[in-house]
Amino acid sequence: MSKKGTAAGRCFSRNLGAITPGQQLLLSRARVALFGLGGVGGLAAELAVRAGTGHLLVADFDKFEPSNFNRQIHAEKKTEGKRKVEVLAGRAKSINPKIKIKKIGKKLEYASLEFFSRELASFSPSIVIDTMDSVGSRVLLARICKKMGVPYAYAAAAGERGMVGVVEGKADLEKILRLPSFGLPDEEVESALVHYPQCKTAWGPATNLVGVLAANAALNYLLKKPYPKAPRFWMTDSFGKKIVREEKF
Repeated sequence: MSKKGTAAGRCFSRNLGAITPGQQLLLSRARVALFGLGGVGGLAAELAVRAGTGHLLVADFDKFEPSNFNRQIHAEKKTEGKRKVEVLAGRAKSINPKIKIKKIGKKLEYASLEFFSRELASFSPSIVIDTMDSVGSRVLLARICKKMGVPYAYAAAAGERGMVGVVEGKADLEKILRLPSFGLPDEEVESALVHYPQCKTAWGPATNLVGVLAANAALNYLLKKPYPKAPRFWMTDSFGKKIVREEKF
C-alpha cells in the first residue's frame, strides 16, 4: 500500500518510519484536549495537529496581545486582538482540513466547573494537556480528570525553567506538588491558592521547549512510548548545562 493510501495520508507521510501506519491511524482517532493556548500550549497544540491528531478540544478565554509576541507561536500583528481559540482552530484546519475541533472560549474556575465537566465528558478525551497560567484552574482541571479516569499532562514554564509530567491512576497532582489546596473542597480551591507564587517572566525558548515536551509526552502516552509518569517529571532549564532532565518529586 502506498503512503497516499494509508490512514496517514499525504499530510503525514513523513511521520511514517518514525511511527507505523497503524500508529498514525491511532493518532487520527485520538481525542486530545488542550487547556491554555499561550507560549506552552500554542506550540503543543500545533505539534499535536501536525502529528495527525484527529480530534482536538482547545480551551482559552483570552485574546492575543503584544505582550504575547516574545513567545507565543500564533501571536503576531495579524492575530492581535483575536481570540486564541479561533486563531488556533483556523491554523489547525489550514494544516489538516479533516481535523475535528471543539472550541471553548471560557475560563475554567469554580463558577464554570460543572460546564467544563460536562464538556470534557462529552468530548471523551484520550488525554488532557494543561498549560494554563492559573494554579486554581489547573487544580480544578486535574480534579475533573481524576474523577473521569483520564490522564492529565501537566506542563508549566516560569522564566527560563519548566516541567512536564503525566498524572494518572492514583497519582494526585496537589499531593505531589504539595499544594495548599490538597484535601479542600472544590469551592475553596481558588481562595487557597490566591497567594500561591506565580512567575510573570516568560523566556520564549523556555516556554516553547516545554510546549514541545508537553506534546511529546502526550503523543508518547497515546503511542505507548516512554513518557514522564508523575511523580516523575521532565524538568527543563534553558540556561543550564543540562537542558532537560528527569526528576522525581
